[in-house]
Amino acid sequence: MPTQANGTRVLTFILLLCLIPASEGTARPGYQGAYLFMDDYPSDVSPGWHEDVQGIAHDDQYWYITQADVDEEDECRIWRIPKGQDLSDDVGSAEVYFQIDDVYDLCLPGYRHLGDLDCYYHEGSQQTYLAVPIHDHRDPRTLPTVVAFFRCGSSGPTYLGKDFLHIEDAMSGSGWCAFDPEGNLHVPGNYGPEGLTAIFRYSINWEDLASGSWPATNVALDLQGHTHMYDESGTNILNISHNQGGTFSSDGSLLFHVSGYGDGPTDDDGINVFETQTWRRVAKSNNNSGWMFGYEFHYDISQEPQGCTYWDLDDAGAPNIPGQLHVLLLENYYVAEPDHVFLKHYTNKIYVDHRDPPPSTGRPGDPWPTVAEAAAVAWDRSRILVSGGTYPGGFSVDNKTWIEWWKEGSVIVGSGVEP
Repeated sequence: MPTQANGTRVLTFILLLCLIPASEGTARPGYQGAYLFMDDYPSDVSPGWHEDVQGIAHDDQYWYITQADVDEEDECRIWRIPKGQDLSDDVGSAEVYFQIDDVYDLCLPGYRHLGDLDCYYHEGSQQTYLAVPIHDHRDPRTLPTVVAFFRCGSSGPTYLGKDFLHIEDAMSGSGWCAFDPEGNLHVPGNYGPEGLTAIFRYSINWEDLASGSWPATNVALDLQGHTHMYDESGTNILNISHNQGGTFSSDGSLLFHVSGYGDGPTDDDGINVFETQTWRRVAKSNNNSGWMFGYEFHYDISQEPQGCTYWDLDDAGAPNIPGQLHVLLLENYYVAEPDHVFLKHYTNKIYVDHRDPPPSTGRPGDPWPTVAEAAAVAWDRSRILVSGGTYPGGFSVDNKTWIEWWKEGSVIVGSGVEP
């Protein structure tokens, strides 16, 4: 139901806003729809981790990035890059990476194609772990996909072991895995006689992993069930091909799913967002550079959507990187020129400042001049951050949007007098 604010009701509402300052470094649970496109950074560069880049994840201090350049034996890696390093800068020998070809348990059978990984901090052991989906680099149908587990330490990732997905359709080459906030691992695959895309949920044998030894049963994953992904109506199953990346919002309420490959396009290529209570799609990116959920890619120049991660980096010390959702794009060169990478950033916040003239997009450097204009473009699970000042007129909000004070004094909307 629309919420209408005007007159003295507005003034009372705004007094409450003044008591609820925005938390720039914290993601607000329930309002994590990061759809406003901020920028590409890095953009169209080759910084050393670029060749066949596949996935991206993070812990509190580091990025973790996977490469799967199977044509070069020394470029099948997991990079660990400090949050404070500029991702456009060339990585040097001092940067830590894990070489997959050093693990006979993986490379000898042919497991050299790394997908989009994820990172999880286990409270019980106070250790951080990486999970990486890996399949045969020659043909994903040759060997079933496995998930390799690593423990993150001061010297970088340490390999613990691998486990099979224990589903018949694991031969399809699952492109990503993602932890939910409870520590369950989710992996895409195909299910049933029609081969429709599904998300499989696994519990983790954390007790054995935390002990520092691989489980004696050689089973770290326990399949708990699966779900399909549905369109906006919640009734039609989506059969999304070329699953490239996936990550949960920090509160687990949303799954951001990236898909697409050079034999496309399909209608579902790009970023799809699913609400995890019903697995209904609630947002879809646009293949353009627009400010409203633009995720631009071009198959005719060999660009491929890749992995993603959700990390609130507003004013968090990551050079030139804002926002909460971060999505890779690979420009794949098959000749002498190196691959190029893009990292696209999205926020759940819409900024308002009465001193800023139009045109506006709601970004921090280009805020809307009125609350009403921001409310008119607000989307479900967004946040409107209002700078101190006086804003004439009322406004209405037609969805679940959090409105809060941003900076510099009190906020007054309307005349403050009941009409």
